[in-house]
Amino acid sequence: MSEIAAAVAAIFSSYTTINALLLVADALIYFAVLAALFRARHRIGIGAFFCALGVMHFLETYLASIVYVVLPFGIVASPGSTVLFTGKLMLLLLVYIREDAVVVRQPIYGLLIGNLLLFALAFLTRHHGAESVLSNRHADFAFLDEMGALMVWGTLILFVDCILMILLYERSRLFLGGRRLLLRLALTGALILSFDQIAFYAGLRSSPARRLRCCSAAGFRKWRRSRSTPRSARSTSAWSSFRATASIRRASSTCSTC
Repeated sequence: MSEIAAAVAAIFSSYTTINALLLVADALIYFAVLAALFRARHRIGIGAFFCALGVMHFLETYLASIVYVVLPFGIVASPGSTVLFTGKLMLLLLVYIREDAVVVRQPIYGLLIGNLLLFALAFLTRHHGAESVLSNRHADFAFLDEMGALMVWGTLILFVDCILMILLYERSRLFLGGRRLLLRLALTGALILSFDQIAFYAGLRSSPARRLRCCSAAGFRKWRRSRSTPRSARSTSAWSSFRATASIRRASSTCSTC
């Protein structure tokens, strides 16, 4: 018995306990600030709540894709997915409960359009040929492309999450009753977050950012080479390829007749 107690004490006295306490502190600060903004929506408007929620989206995606911490009992988690995204999803469910589905769609549309705009502007910025002012600092456009694509992917998953979350929350009233609100919230959150973790991890492992970056960069290089080639040369090359294709067809038809 003493050995078990010593093992448990060793687990909770290590740095993993500090990580767990820091995650709890992150969750308390996050929820306190955003809940206060949501409570004050009738005074300052709900736009302040949506802006604060949207500002955290970049940090949430960055932490969920790179930063992971070790918790007690060997559990590994990311603050971006454990605290920020979980809090955002449950706060959106709170918006649906207190307001309606029309209001809860507004931040999702804003995040999706903003992330698409971020990805498009990052793609154009990488072709400016900008010079670095400081010798030890350079623009990491590959990182910006990857984060932009992951943010777009995460927002698309969030759109599906909110639809499933609202449907599941309303359906849970049938078999849990209308008074068990906490149990309905816990069940809805657990199922939707499990689905979201699988979908985001699949996108992270398949690297949609790398595919989008390669396709966009290849398309841009092809377009730039075609524009840099003179029109006469382009027409000559097109005519040459047409003549070569015609000669190949004639040769094949001759062989078939023989």
